[in-house]
Amino acid sequence: MKSLHSESTIDFDICLRRCREVAEAEYAVASEALEQAQTSANAAREKIAILLREMSDESAQNGGMKEIISRSADEIDYQMEHLLGGTLRMLHAKRPRLGKFTIALFGKSKQERALSVRLSRVEMAQA
Repeated sequence: MKSLHSESTIDFDICLRRCREVAEAEYAVASEALEQAQTSANAAREKIAILLREMSDESAQNGGMKEIISRSADEIDYQMEHLLGGTLRMLHAKRPRLGKFTIALFGKSKQERALSVRLSRVEMAQA
């Protein structure tokens, strides 16, 4: 017959394993979504570049439209790279820590609780 302590340890380990599995699955979803957004941003950049190349000199003179589109494209490019590139880098930097889960109960991790219990036992034995 298993003791209550061993059953709770098994349940705790199962919970941690499940947390790791969920973290891995959610990482994959987030990574894929960000990569799709990056692909869409790159496609938009290319379309704008094609539009700028195709604009004739005559239309460029007409109100400076080519310059306006070019500046807007540069700003969009900068913002997309800053937002998506930075987010992707941060996400990939967190990848190595996905499996390092702990569960805190009452503000203490499993190791902290175990230490606290041992210290309490020592204090009670000394009393």
